[in-house]
Amino acid sequence: MNRIKNNESGFSAVEIVMVIVIVGLIGAVGYLVYKNSQQAKVVTVTKTVTATPKTSTTASPTVDQTANWTSYKSTDGHYSLKYPNSWVTASNPSLCSSGILLVAPGINSVGKCGSEDFGQISFSGMTESSHLCYSLDSTAFSNITKSTVTISGVTLTKQSGTQIDDSAGNGSLPKGTIEVDYCYSSTSYGFMARYEQKPTDQNVLTDFNTIITKTLSFSN
Repeated sequence: MNRIKNNESGFSAVEIVMVIVIVGLIGAVGYLVYKNSQQAKVVTVTKTVTATPKTSTTASPTVDQTANWTSYKSTDGHYSLKYPNSWVTASNPSLCSSGILLVAPGINSVGKCGSEDFGQISFSGMTESSHLCYSLDSTAFSNITKSTVTISGVTLTKQSGTQIDDSAGNGSLPKGTIEVDYCYSSTSYGFMARYEQKPTDQNVLTDFNTIITKTLSFSN
């Protein structure tokens, strides 16, 4: 009977040792599995960023179309301007009154000083009369428009219209003549810039407007 009890007692001890070993192995394996799984979660991502070179945008310089134009200062000293250097002036400027400039793109359309023909384009400044401004007559002109523009601190009235028939408007200008005026009047000085484009004249209205808005200036 005692032998049987000893065998049973010894078998139980072995089993205990085996259980401890197995538990240790399971723990070690579990630890290795856990460690490997944690390392697998750590992923280093290297992102290559390619720098896009900056494109320098340099604004194109503004071209001054009037840079090479002919400069003019009135004989009365009150205004100055520039006009295209290909234009012609009155052939007898000595007959022009003080402060008057007659210009045009061609010899056939330029005015004549000492006459009533001021031609396609004229500039007039007068100290003895400050009332150069007038309104286009609606019975003589169609498509009449009016506005104002400020040049070097002086407010000019701009008006335009188209002559209705041969007998209407200024003198004997033919039907369809386009007239554009810029005028300024004060108690001491008057200024008028006039553009009259007959149906046979070259259209240089854009240049005329540029003269006023980009080059005209008044002295004190």
